[in-house]
Amino acid sequence: MLTNIIKYEPKTDWENNRKIDMNIRDLQEKYPNGCNCCGKFYSRSDFSRMVASHFKTQKHKNKCLYISNEKFISDFRDVTDINRDFEEKCKENRYLKQALYEQRQRIKELENELAKFYVPRCTNLIDI
Repeated sequence: MLTNIIKYEPKTDWENNRKIDMNIRDLQEKYPNGCNCCGKFYSRSDFSRMVASHFKTQKHKNKCLYISNEKFISDFRDVTDINRDFEEKCKENRYLKQALYEQRQRIKELENELAKFYVPRCTNLIDI
């Protein structure tokens, strides 16, 4: 059976504003075909071993949990209301999309102006 191997991502504890490891039920629900953590593939039948031993290793904490917590803290450092912050991110995305659209339009205009000065080199005089 061919499937996509998904990298393990810890779940979010919104009450304490940090990332924590999943339990077996969460793993079975989110990764029904297994997942890849710290360079090793864990199938659905290995989830109990993953929770019991792998999550307690320093390698897992350094490679997965600490990095996810740092990223989460940098993204949601001052979150008090997730809905308000979501709306702010949406406004920021709309502004960036609008700026990108304006830049693409400006590039098209410049390409059209440049095309006026560009004369293709033709060896056949009929094409001119």
